[in-house]
Amino acid sequence: MKKSLGIILLTTLLSLAGCQKNYSIEMAEIPLGDKYRTFYEIFPISYCDSNGDHYGDLNGITSKLDYLTDIGYNGIWLTPIFESNSYHKYDVIDYKKIDLQLGDMDDLKNLINEAHERNVAIILDLVVNHTSNQNEWFRKGIQNFKNGGGEYSDYYNFSLEQTSVCNTKDQRTGVYYEAKFNYDMPDLNLDSENVRKEIKDIMKYYLDLGVDGFRLDAVTSFYTGDIEKNAEFLSWLSKTGKEINENCYFVGEARTSEGEIQRYYETGIDSFFAYDPEPLGKRLNTYMVRSFGDSYFERMKTLESVVGETGIQAPFITNHDNGRAANVLAALREDDTLKFGHGLMQMMSGTTFTYYGDEIGMVGVNPPDQNVRTHMNWGDGSIECNDPDGTTKNENIYGSVADQLHNGDSILNYYRLANNLRNKYEAIRKGKAEAIQVNKETRDFIVFKKTYNDETVYILINFRKELPGVTTEATFDLNSLNLGEFTYDALVVNESDKVNLENNKITLPKQSIVVIKENK
Repeated sequence: MKKSLGIILLTTLLSLAGCQKNYSIEMAEIPLGDKYRTFYEIFPISYCDSNGDHYGDLNGITSKLDYLTDIGYNGIWLTPIFESNSYHKYDVIDYKKIDLQLGDMDDLKNLINEAHERNVAIILDLVVNHTSNQNEWFRKGIQNFKNGGGEYSDYYNFSLEQTSVCNTKDQRTGVYYEAKFNYDMPDLNLDSENVRKEIKDIMKYYLDLGVDGFRLDAVTSFYTGDIEKNAEFLSWLSKTGKEINENCYFVGEARTSEGEIQRYYETGIDSFFAYDPEPLGKRLNTYMVRSFGDSYFERMKTLESVVGETGIQAPFITNHDNGRAANVLAALREDDTLKFGHGLMQMMSGTTFTYYGDEIGMVGVNPPDQNVRTHMNWGDGSIECNDPDGTTKNENIYGSVADQLHNGDSILNYYRLANNLRNKYEAIRKGKAEAIQVNKETRDFIVFKKTYNDETVYILINFRKELPGVTTEATFDLNSLNLGEFTYDALVVNESDKVNLENNKITLPKQSIVVIKENK
């Protein structure tokens, strides 16, 4: 199903006979199974309420699928939805039960089916570092261990005496156990074949249900400090998941050095988020503040080298564990940097991830974490959620979805344009960058190209920003590219900013991006 977006990107067709303008673009639909997607992370309890209890739920997410596809997202990552006692649900009580406040298994099936109808992939957060201490595995396992062994007694690392590993004491039994994250989140014994059988069964259960893959929580903590054991377990996860469904997509959270992440890419896991060890958004902010276009390009090339020949990059600006994009990209006084930063990310190869609410400029910093997990501001109180307990601040600077949806100059509209531009060109998502004009002399204006199969695009980026007495426009002579007939798409931070093409010289306004494709 193809949809047309009215007045989205400026597309210009040039020929020897002159120039013809077309002010609409079709939303590209990327088929399921293609792992180079544009993902959207949802913290479910804060997103959208469908039943009037002001608690986000799966049906609420289903009701917003058309909104998400309209603004160019074709993948959804759901943070944990399984039965849990906490608001964040990273302490799982039962992996095969949906938390009652979110809905039930039929609601998940319906979400998956409705998403797939729209070619939207769904991945679930797979938390296998630890469980809740209310999980049956733990409750029965620790008692059986105390009594000399039995069912579940090898599922965790238990000890009758305190050790450097097992240093948390269960008051009920007197048994010590490993709990790196918190006392109520005991670590699973990932060396146990029984535990691995359980994990395989969980993956099969949800892949058979139609889920498209998994986000892997805190992979460096599978075996803390042991890169090779982490890599072995990741290899097992990848092999096991893809034996169940060859298209299963894995993206891992590895907040560590690039060298360690490079080792993990060798395991067959498709993607790892672009940490180093801070989120990519912090680097993007530096590049924008200093107009360091060459540094941005170098970062792109570094990410390419880290993933190797078979890996898929996973650029992201922020997520549920970090300050929001508006904060990270220093956009609290004006929104240009929030827009431009997103545009820069969407020019990177791989599968990108956007945190819910960033598309409307929601703000928040942690601690506490609840402040970056506040309710999505729809501008409709009937579907909005309560903020998580423990939230201390919730500011609203840029307005709601309703405020921004039909405002061509809004953050939301820019995100829509950037996402759909990314989706339009396979070369943007899958190509490798090759420098055309990238140097320290003209670092505030760069040109590079990307090629994938028969498609080549040239990407021009003007990093210059509004400063007193500074010329913000940048001009490039397209004759140097030796192009024939071509089209171009322009992404600008303000509707009033215009790209000008005259005598084959193109002039870009401040903080703008132009994508040129030669028509072969």
